[in-house]
Amino acid sequence: HSSHLQEDVSCRFRGPGDFIDTEATSINSSAVRCASPQGMRGPSYLTLRARTWETNALGFYFYERPIVNSVTPGRTPSIGNGLLSLAGSHFASGLNPRCRIGDMSVDALRVASTIVTCEAPPGKAGASVSVGLDVDGVVFGTERVIYYDAPELVSLTPRIGSRLGGTTLRIEGRGFLNGRD
Repeated sequence: HSSHLQEDVSCRFRGPGDFIDTEATSINSSAVRCASPQGMRGPSYLTLRARTWETNALGFYFYERPIVNSVTPGRTPSIGNGLLSLAGSHFASGLNPRCRIGDMSVDALRVASTIVTCEAPPGKAGASVSVGLDVDGVVFGTERVIYYDAPELVSLTPRIGSRLGGTTLRIEGRGFLNGRD
């Protein structure tokens, strides 16, 4: 059975008031491959098109390449759940981004077109991992974050104080200075 297309087929990308056709290449009897064109923005629709037919349309989103300028803080607790903020540009609403932390992809919240937040998974104290914005498996940005052992409280003296305030407390523990003893 031949894997050649019955007719010359193209991929048609339709945006607001515009369309661009690109070449389609047969993969097998039920799949083709084509490259998205340059210059389109935002939501569009893709159809396969030949001389005698055109398919139904499926949605496709063209986005500006996201740029990650910084990740804060630069350290996160090894127990996980540390909130990381990725700051940059072109974090468009249609992206549905995730954060890639090391080799793990985690849910992200798009706060604005310039800020995305996510919770770091647990990691080994002292380990440095890359952090980036994951858009459909393509990672943008290569900032680094270091895991640290979370500070721990050991004692509190005194344990009572006046409701008027002003009681001086002594708090002892581990890891208060940037996660170091």
